[in-house]
Amino acid sequence: MSDEITVYDVEDSVPGLPANQYVTLLAHTRAVAELREALRDAIECVEHWSSYASLYFQDKHNLVGDLDRLRAALAKAKGESK
Repeated sequence: MSDEITVYDVEDSVPGLPANQYVTLLAHTRAVAELREALRDAIECVEHWSSYASLYFQDKHNLVGDLDRLRAALAKAKGESK
């Protein structure tokens, strides 16, 4: 299936919603999905590189708190509670 959307496809996708608004909504939805994926990647990167930091620096810079905030933001973006 192509990522291209014709006006006919758009009008059939959300009855009553003008085509230009649907296209904007679709673009924003895709952007949010990309940002969620980037946040997931960032969390994995922090988890990975932080394993090389000593416990002193992990505590000093509140690594656990940072990861908790990142995970909470991801959960909120997915619609989960926290």
